[in-house]
Amino acid sequence: MTMIQRIVMKVSTCFRTGVLFCLLMAGSPYGLAEKPVLTDWNYLLSYGQSLSVGWTAKPVVTTEQKNGNLMFKGGVRPFETGNDRSAVIPLVEGVSPDGARGETPVSGAAGNLVRLLKKRASGKASNVRFLCSADGVGGVSIGVLSKGKAPYQRILDDLTAGRELASKAGKSFSMPCFLWTQGETDQQDRKTGEWYKEKMRALIQDIDADAKAVTGQKNDVLCFGYQVSSHLNYFAQNPTDYPAIAVAQLDLALEKDSRYIMTTPMYHFTYSDGVHLTAPMSRLYGEYAGYVMYKVLVEGVHWKPIHPVAHAVGRKGKDWMKRNGEPAASVTQEKNEKDTIILVVKYFAAYFLHGCASGGECSRRCGYGVGICSWRECSYKEG
Repeated sequence: MTMIQRIVMKVSTCFRTGVLFCLLMAGSPYGLAEKPVLTDWNYLLSYGQSLSVGWTAKPVVTTEQKNGNLMFKGGVRPFETGNDRSAVIPLVEGVSPDGARGETPVSGAAGNLVRLLKKRASGKASNVRFLCSADGVGGVSIGVLSKGKAPYQRILDDLTAGRELASKAGKSFSMPCFLWTQGETDQQDRKTGEWYKEKMRALIQDIDADAKAVTGQKNDVLCFGYQVSSHLNYFAQNPTDYPAIAVAQLDLALEKDSRYIMTTPMYHFTYSDGVHLTAPMSRLYGEYAGYVMYKVLVEGVHWKPIHPVAHAVGRKGKDWMKRNGEPAASVTQEKNEKDTIILVVKYFAAYFLHGCASGGECSRRCGYGVGICSWRECSYKEG
């Protein structure tokens, strides 16, 4: 089954009576002016709130290292064990001393990128390694993770230690990107989309400037983020079903020359408690990110997520009628020369970005992806 067929299947299972014409732009390859640079050792940071550090994601999945990737001696979360950055060792995941944290997404991201290098660009794979560290903090706003705060200092300590260890090993060193997993708390705290975008742009700029100052690299640091999808679990704190932060993240990803690259929405993963991923899903999320990282860092693709670009809704009347007592349900699709997926949908129960049009239980249960309602959870029963 092709990607387009899967998209059509997911949309068609979630749509109620009506006519909706939707244009969805697929993740599209546009050449960058200059490809990002990978060095011998590449610092890969997993930053954000609880998902970035593997909260509840246990037992861990990555128990051995098969791709040559590295972590500091103190572990994938060095802040848990005295910040020991005196040496590098093979990257493996482990449960935190307090038992709260397990598999982080950084192993999946680094592992998938290197596997793709070996398969598609084997000449580069022999030299490239990722030095990985998960420095996030559970349950915090982006403001707590910004420059000048304690968690941000962990990034600077990683960069400095990584540069010194790479120099001793005779390896080149840089920070091509970081993995960003955050937004739930700012949805809970009723932050606006504009506020979030301003904070996110500033964080990317600060990390970029500090990485260049430490490593001497010329290439920009890119942010590989996601689109938050568990925010309705915070309905009690923020009684709205409008996904302000999820929409802000999509806006950032679609900005011209944006360094916020959206790797995936999160509604289709399995959660342990409605908010935190299971260990296999934490790794899988990382692998999604690793695929997009490969496309951007190695192939030079200017990645854009699948997203709605236009729509038109049919008029009430015959367009909304049932045929022979049955809903007029159909989905047709085509893909044009610009990689635009055109869906003509009848029988719909969702509207893009803002939940299910049928309201009630369905709108509370749907995940908010980049334009597609969750086909696993969203259902509509007429009557």
